Amino acid sequence: MARRPAHQIRAVVFDAYGTLVEITDRRRPFKQLLEQLPRESTFRQAFAQTVMSEPMDLEAAAIRFGIPLSPKTLDQLHHDLDCELASIRPFSDVIDCLHALKQRGVKLAVCSNLAKPYAIPVQRLIPMAWDAISWSFEVGAIKPHEDIYASACQQLGVSPCEALMVGDSEDEDYVGPLRFGMQAMRLRRGSLSLTLDTINSLSELPNLVR
Repeated sequence: MARRPAHQIRAVVFDAYGTLVEITDRRRPFKQLLEQLPRESTFRQAFAQTVMSEPMDLEAAAIRFGIPLSPKTLDQLHHDLDCELASIRPFSDVIDCLHALKQRGVKLAVCSNLAKPYAIPVQRLIPMAWDAISWSFEVGAIKPHEDIYASACQQLGVSPCEALMVGDSEDEDYVGPLRFGMQAMRLRRGSLSLTLDTINSLSELPNLVR
């Protein structure tokens, strides 16, 4: 069983994809767009960081990186993006967990690396009264950079040590937040080998937060 956080928790900050919601029909349109760049292009390494740290859609990303797209190819990418967004579903343990935390007086935030089109489905599918939202494309920084965690804590009005980060990525949702001064717990769905700082379901979380 996971241990209780060491300090009083005033806010829980959640990662989005892989933690709160999942994509059930993966089409990866932005990755398809990246594949249009030549293998030797110096822009390939910066592509993912750029599309997640600036508010842009597929067409804007193509223009930014000088990727020529025919109208047919662009239409197909938009179709794949629409299909992917329509397939997003919240995990079954999410809503009950969030309501239980709210009832305990805990503030809630979402902090996630994503491209702009992927933000709306999270807020539509989980219509909570979020106390803070820290999207990478709005903050201009991606996890594990401290600026994105700082944005969440500042919006929440809590010090880092009073906030618990919960997510499925070791670097982005565990190591990075700890380095910034937050508390952190990693979500590993279906895992049978758990450390004291991991949970395998969000249903465990309310009882761990004082």
